[in-house]
Amino acid sequence: MKNSRITALPHKQSMGLQIADAVAGSFFRAVEFLHGFTEDRYIAMLRPVIYKGVDGYLGYGIVLVPEDITDSQPESCAWIGRIFK
Repeated sequence: MKNSRITALPHKQSMGLQIADAVAGSFFRAVEFLHGFTEDRYIAMLRPVIYKGVDGYLGYGIVLVPEDITDSQPESCAWIGRIFK
């Protein structure tokens, strides 16, 4: 990709950026402890529109980095197994 094709836009000017921001924000709220808890409601609401492969969501519509994050941070990632397995 050529650098000249990359531009920065305010999210108000691009519906795609607004959607990406909503999805990223949903995942952020689901894994980051804020005020002592995580909030997985938003990502659960997006579940019907997240790509699901033959073996499920993980590795297709949702790719975890690092792959073993559910082992290293079980308290903030419990929703992954509950919502997407």
